[in-house]
Amino acid sequence: MGETEPTAMVMRWRKSSWWMARAGFGSRRRWWVARIYSFPDNRACVRELLASENDAREKSLGLWASPVYRIESAEDVDRLGRLTQSYQLVEGRVLRVGEGAGRVYLNFTRDWKSDFTIAVARKDVNAFTAEGIDLKVLAGKRVRVRGWVIWRNDPMIEATHPEQIELLADDPKGDKPKPRPQQESGPAIAL
Repeated sequence: MGETEPTAMVMRWRKSSWWMARAGFGSRRRWWVARIYSFPDNRACVRELLASENDAREKSLGLWASPVYRIESAEDVDRLGRLTQSYQLVEGRVLRVGEGAGRVYLNFTRDWKSDFTIAVARKDVNAFTAEGIDLKVLAGKRVRVRGWVIWRNDPMIEATHPEQIELLADDPKGDKPKPRPQQESGPAIAL
């Protein structure tokens, strides 16, 4: 393998998993995290891994070079509906925060029955607050959530720990994630 040829592998540490991609730069090599997947009972180094993931995404390294792993828009409910039972990163502006059935709901449109939703069980709310994420005041804020997309009235991600939700700065160009250019490196599956 040449010095600049990337390799990839899956790393597992206790119950945390993350994908790693190594990119070589001359004689130096650095590991670039491509996508973080964490668990509520094992959050020790997730913040550092998220920083590496953000760096890799900004530089289109590892999996982030592929449009398959792009960040999805909370506004594209049809696409998110097709992505149920898959692990995704979703960005958007929270329109409303609601409570009911033992959960806090972050909704992205006026019609909570047909939008993308983030649900947090009431028993988990204090963990978010302790990490500086006050769920009840997120209306109007941009967020990125990561997790398994499920179907409950609409596409939904159940957030069980604070590292799943990132607070984002306002984007002066709009709320939609940046599209990745299509690559001509091989066949792709349209979702």
